[in-house]
Amino acid sequence: MPKKSRIRTPRTAAPVAVPLSSITAGAHCDPVPERAAAWMARKARLETMIRRWQNLESILHAKARRQMEFPDAYDSDMPEACAMRILDQRIKATYPELEEEAGAIRELPTMSAKGAIAKIQLGLAVQGPFDWRDHARELLEEGVKDLRDMIGLERTGHAPAHDEVGGF
Repeated sequence: MPKKSRIRTPRTAAPVAVPLSSITAGAHCDPVPERAAAWMARKARLETMIRRWQNLESILHAKARRQMEFPDAYDSDMPEACAMRILDQRIKATYPELEEEAGAIRELPTMSAKGAIAKIQLGLAVQGPFDWRDHARELLEEGVKDLRDMIGLERTGHAPAHDEVGGF
């Protein structure tokens, strides 16, 4: 007999028995977790480039403060300025690539709970702490819907999604 996990739904607070095999089924052929992990790694590299650019900016400001205005220093042949311009190009190129990949992942069918969770995590990463970004809300909604479908939970009534998902 397969092991069962106990999941509490915010609406009923009654435990729902779900076979663990239904949660892990399809994980070996689900492309979403791997693609989402690659997206997250690429986003981490972008954030590293941004921090490096900011460090170089501080150094360039300190060096240029006495000699010239910052825009002139940025356009100069100073090593920090050259490195900043290269990073600028890479950073600007990465944003649309990440957006396109997030949209492509959103369109992938989710075949496991791991994939559904990966979509939710990716949606949160795409969103970040600020304004809504393209694909973030859709990834979150799709991941929650897929996870609900996999574990056999149905939405009841006409409560908004945040009431059921967030529990508030």
